[in-house]
Amino acid sequence: MLFNKNFNRKSVFILFFLCLFISNKYLLSTPWSGNADESWYNSVRRHFVLDSASQLAGLAEIVNRGDDDFNDKFIELRNDIDIAQHNWTPIGTQSNPFQGIFDGAGHFIMNMRFDPKNTVSGFFGVVRMPASIYNLGITCSCIISGTNYVGGIAGINDGVIFSCFNAGKVSGGKYSGGIAGQNGLYGGITQCYNTGTIENGTIASGGIAGISSSLIANCYNIGNVSGSGDIGCIVGVRNSMCSLDNCYYLEVASMSGVGKGSSIGAEASTSDKLKSNGFINILQGSWTVDNMNYNSGYPIFMWQISNPNPNYMIHATVKNNTGGTLLPSGDVFVCLEETFVFTPDECYTIKNVIVDDIDIGKDRTSYTFSDISRNHSIEIEFETLSNDSIFVEVSKGGKVVTNNKNIADIDTVIICDSTTFTIIPDE
Repeated sequence: MLFNKNFNRKSVFILFFLCLFISNKYLLSTPWSGNADESWYNSVRRHFVLDSASQLAGLAEIVNRGDDDFNDKFIELRNDIDIAQHNWTPIGTQSNPFQGIFDGAGHFIMNMRFDPKNTVSGFFGVVRMPASIYNLGITCSCIISGTNYVGGIAGINDGVIFSCFNAGKVSGGKYSGGIAGQNGLYGGITQCYNTGTIENGTIASGGIAGISSSLIANCYNIGNVSGSGDIGCIVGVRNSMCSLDNCYYLEVASMSGVGKGSSIGAEASTSDKLKSNGFINILQGSWTVDNMNYNSGYPIFMWQISNPNPNYMIHATVKNNTGGTLLPSGDVFVCLEETFVFTPDECYTIKNVIVDDIDIGKDRTSYTFSDISRNHSIEIEFETLSNDSIFVEVSKGGKVVTNNKNIADIDTVIICDSTTFTIIPDE
């Protein structure tokens, strides 16, 4: 049967709020070694709890061989999963699709890669009714690539996907989308968002789906979308059977919500509006305000409050907090790559650049962490160009300006070869 919009909304809300009552301890699994574990599987069981990349790889092998499509079976994810930059085999093929229920339980897939020759790529390859996938995130440390159908959650979706997000880079494919490459005639995508870059698609590229023939509702996209075919901030190609309802995207000059087809139901919006408290009510359902800036201030799911950000972190500091600036600084959540720029104040120079407790030399003004797969640290130490200083005291009636500093009472100023003091009286 066709996916019914009204039925889907009610089902989404019921299933999601049931999931909220499941108690979970959020853990990160051991980085995957590339092996597949099928020891957990028993054909007569209906409920499986998986907690490692090896077990998920075993699920892919069981489904892709045609041993079990998991129709009427329930799979629950227990941990955040680190694929460790190995090539992932998508779960489900066009001849043997996944048809079960998959509850991500508020967990994430990290560091996922793909063979770029895959015809269908995504954490799931092909999903077919009565399948449901929910409460799952694909992080920005993932790169999803392939030749035909490429999506963060699924390459081809003919099931139900809701309360999921993609922050990974989706690269290549004839049909490429943040959530699904193709949202088929029997598919549905609701309450999902994409922040990842969609690039190098050749026929249809979209922030949520490359091509869609069924419902997409209550979704938003802030990721950049580019390619050589039809490009839309929500959907690349919208077929006549596709229903778009209450979807939003970050407005981009000369781009619309749909590349080919009607854009009704897809609305451009400003960053301020998408980050506002009122937008949560507009989206409806399982969203909440990103008060902790886990998603740059844009709406997140309620389940992300408990397990907010699995990405790696770089601790960036200036020693003694003097002598210059380091941008960005503090505890910085990072994806695949991050560049730090350090600038000495006037009369200061760079003394040491310490990366992961190793001095890498001072003859640089920036440092880039590439292909990030663990936490890092960077510390910059600045030193004065001179040991000379002048004690400045301003009693009242004005100020002294030097070295981009306003002195209104008492301060000590490091002086360079030439330092100018400007005296400015009050009016």
